[in-house]
Amino acid sequence: MSSRDLGDAQRAMLHYFANIITYREGVPSRKRDCELLLVQGQPQAEHNPPGPWKKIWEGGRPGDKDERYRLYRRTAR
Repeated sequence: MSSRDLGDAQRAMLHYFANIITYREGVPSRKRDCELLLVQGQPQAEHNPPGPWKKIWEGGRPGDKDERYRLYRRTAR
């Protein structure tokens, strides 16, 4: 899964609990051509990734009103 602006703690949690490895889009040596993109941001500042992406999920942790997660699926190659 590709990621953007995802913190180290969140990346570690995904790997430990769900065996999901995230590849940072902003690091050319780590970038992969993945079907999914997970973006961490703020509720009022939605990030629309460039390219053929469609948002398929949005959510956050209960009690944390300052962060939002959005999951996108690639729609075309």
